[in-house]
Amino acid sequence: MRGYVTHHNIGTSMRDTAVVTKNGITLNNVSKLPSGRTVAAEYRGTWLINLYAPSGTARRHKREKFYNNELTYLLRSSQAKMILGGDFSCVLANSDTTDQYHYSRALAELIHGFALQNTWQQNPASPTYTHHSITGSTRIDRLHTTQELLAKKLGTEILDAAFTDHHAVMLRIAVDTPILRMDRGRWKMNTAMFRDERILHGMRHKWALRKHHKRYYARATLWCVRYVKKKLRSFVRYEEAERRNDLRQMENYFYACIYDILRSYMPQEDNWPALKRYKAKMVKLHTDGLNTVRQRRG
Repeated sequence: MRGYVTHHNIGTSMRDTAVVTKNGITLNNVSKLPSGRTVAAEYRGTWLINLYAPSGTARRHKREKFYNNELTYLLRSSQAKMILGGDFSCVLANSDTTDQYHYSRALAELIHGFALQNTWQQNPASPTYTHHSITGSTRIDRLHTTQELLAKKLGTEILDAAFTDHHAVMLRIAVDTPILRMDRGRWKMNTAMFRDERILHGMRHKWALRKHHKRYYARATLWCVRYVKKKLRSFVRYEEAERRNDLRQMENYFYACIYDILRSYMPQEDNWPALKRYKAKMVKLHTDGLNTVRQRRG
């Protein structure tokens, strides 16, 4: 991921977890479980823990062992401030599921022992879930924080994600000191754009106009550096912005369709195929955009 640093933990079970930060943000004391199900790191006195617990009814004993032993061992050195999040593969309240009630006593005791608070307050009149399947919906993806961090919460959101059957849970909190950001990198022209016949036609038309300005410069190099390159950069940036805008509009349309389905009262057996269909469209849209980025970097 360009502009980001990824601390990942693949592990023996190939259940990858990760913590990702922008360039310039330094994490300390990065710790990992051998299974790959948890990665933890410390940032300015706050512990960030991402987990992926064993899922399913058949793995209930394994999930309890994960919370009782593995996760507790990783948290043994954690300080007062903590953000614990990820796929918990279980719920702690009946209101968090329309499916089977997968409860974990070990997780409940851990949450109580560290005095963690759920950052999302469920609305009983309009419940929001993070995972949908043919059998029902659940809110197994959550973020828990200590009381001190919860007091700094600016907001939480549950957002749809194209590449998974889970939703993303986003938490915004205030920090005591500003985070330094890296400067924007040098612009590089996306040559893959010139495979588009429409853009090539526009470029030829612009080139015919720019050749007439050559007589205003003492040397051809000055004309090229001071005029042609500037106009070329402006033209390409405009076309790139148009493409991004088209991608954003199509992406927003797909997301709107997905949210309409989630808010609808259609039966679950009709809801699930419709969600999968629009997620597939979203994956294709992002794959096409990713191929363009790869061509640009190449």
